[in-house]
Amino acid sequence: MLDRDLSYKPLDFGNGLVAGSVNARGQLVALNISNAVHGYATLTGAGPFPDDRWYDQAFVRQYRAGLAAPDLPGFGFNFGQGDPPDPECSFPVPAIPLVELTPVPGLNLEILTFAPWAAGEPAPAAALQIVKVHSQPTAPARLDYRWSGALALVRASYAQLTEGGPLPLPPDEYSFTVIDGILGIENHGLGQAVALLVGEFNNSGQLTGVLGDWKVTPVNGGHSLDISLTGSLSLEENRNPWLAVIYGFGRDRESARAQVLDLVVANLERLLDRTVERWQPFDRIIETAGLEKTYPGAAWLVRQALAYNLACCPVPVGDRATCIITDHQLLPLSWNRDSYWQVQAFLALRKQAQNPALSLSTAQEVTAWLDELVRRHLTWLFEVAERPQDAWGRAYLTNGRCKDLVFQLDQQCYPLLELADYLEATGDLAITRRLKPRLESSLEDLLARKAPQAWLFPTSETPADDKVDMPYNFSCQLNAWRVLTRLASLNLVDSYSPAQLQAIADRVRRDIYRYMVAEYQGRPVFAYLTDLAGNYRFYHDANDWPTILAPAWGFCSQDNQVWRNTLDFAFSAANSLGYYPGTVGGLGSVHSPHPWPLGSIQELYLARLFKDDDRSARTWANLGRMVCWDGNFPEAIDENNGKVASRHWFGWPGAMLTIALLASNDCTLLQQYNG
Repeated sequence: MLDRDLSYKPLDFGNGLVAGSVNARGQLVALNISNAVHGYATLTGAGPFPDDRWYDQAFVRQYRAGLAAPDLPGFGFNFGQGDPPDPECSFPVPAIPLVELTPVPGLNLEILTFAPWAAGEPAPAAALQIVKVHSQPTAPARLDYRWSGALALVRASYAQLTEGGPLPLPPDEYSFTVIDGILGIENHGLGQAVALLVGEFNNSGQLTGVLGDWKVTPVNGGHSLDISLTGSLSLEENRNPWLAVIYGFGRDRESARAQVLDLVVANLERLLDRTVERWQPFDRIIETAGLEKTYPGAAWLVRQALAYNLACCPVPVGDRATCIITDHQLLPLSWNRDSYWQVQAFLALRKQAQNPALSLSTAQEVTAWLDELVRRHLTWLFEVAERPQDAWGRAYLTNGRCKDLVFQLDQQCYPLLELADYLEATGDLAITRRLKPRLESSLEDLLARKAPQAWLFPTSETPADDKVDMPYNFSCQLNAWRVLTRLASLNLVDSYSPAQLQAIADRVRRDIYRYMVAEYQGRPVFAYLTDLAGNYRFYHDANDWPTILAPAWGFCSQDNQVWRNTLDFAFSAANSLGYYPGTVGGLGSVHSPHPWPLGSIQELYLARLFKDDDRSARTWANLGRMVCWDGNFPEAIDENNGKVASRHWFGWPGAMLTIALLASNDCTLLQQYNG
């Protein structure tokens, strides 16, 4: 069962098409899906972000915290009078939360919520919630229940701290119908519809009755609908029946209703079994890594991280492409930086799936799934995502529209690195040949931005999405150097020979040492920012992973004194805007001024690299206090108590922990992808 002493957040599920979250009472708080025009749509009980508060960071934080609050209104079943005492929550299978209730003595309910798989593929645009009823002889003869909620079918809010330009919400224009007991709701302003069926089923998953007495009332000025229906389940003849609600999405009510009918025909028990079968191999793969020998609880954290990143973050776009978002609730947008590391976690899992202790069928099934996902993401990066002004933007809607047109240097590098890493991991030459012209033009656009006097490249923002006062950022230069060395080693570019690319990389490395090494408190360190005119900013951020990985990438040795001095500064109070002492202190970011799990994962990696067992144990214990109760990490925590201070949903930290623990036993992070 989940540890209630840790930070609460709703429990997540998905299948790579539909993603959602449930509260501790088993009610849905959101059900989300892509929208071709507006990026991402959500069925939710939460109110929309007010249009006059986009640049109010304090309000943005308050609004985002409210989406994870225990009292956030949900929609779903209620049983009897009031809330049942002490529901138990768990994940018996990855991406399938279970809530167990005892509404009255002698009656136990198991609520399973999932986005189903069918015949090896995600069931199109649908989600299921099954309530298994287990009654004892002392139980009452009937179970009274009510399904209700105040729902809005709207575009996601995209509540950013560093808003690059708010997108107006489309107007709400609802219509609804009830046909054969299936409620259909369409928001014509959004161009999205959902259909709901609430029914009674036998314990073999077959429909025995549909409840169709829906009551629907527009509320909140027509921006949402108050919906309810009531029923009473007989327990006399069959003491273990099921209740279930089926959700289907479509562009209109008719297509959404068709999705619901398809699931009814498919049989709920078979759909549940196939979904469990789809996720079970991940537990077996993670077991073979032996993580528990060193880090108690590590298998659980890696399992939950992979489940979240695979279930809730991929968003299909058309027939050939998939966007990978940073989270499905607060910021369902894509950053090249975040998605690169999410893909690296998938590649680390792919490598672990080749363990000879696993069956060949398990390895083949998981490998095929991951390869297709990364291949589709590369297609999205190079063929779908807009590149205004010959560069990738800061953040994207799932449909590839550039939301924030800000030039961040590292965002230009990560797509090129991802293609190189995927090729080396899989040997897939077909997609490499197809994308090579775009890779070459992207490289040319990057090289054209070099400084007039040095082989260094400017950026408008740091890897934390914050504006720079000096345009040359150290970790971004490492990214540029890494791109050049990787493309040279794999001979991926026709317009430059490997020797030419390596020569440019050597000039970048030379100029990093020439322009970015400065003295801080009597010791040479790599400066965080410089203007190439002798001015420097000293800082290190939880987002700056390339700095940590410089030896693993081959930029310097792990004994390099400048690099070691930089780390000593980074993880000390001298890094006054980035390091936050406290009971649960650690490296964080000025972007959200608290310790970040990403920063503690950096420290864990370094402790392992230097074989510092005491530091490793301390950092692992710290991470155990930072994590939410469902095994996933937030953006930032309060340094005094470990509770979430910013952004409960964030796919990147769990991905980095997965990489750090799965990539290799000797902790040469990502070394297996080096040329």
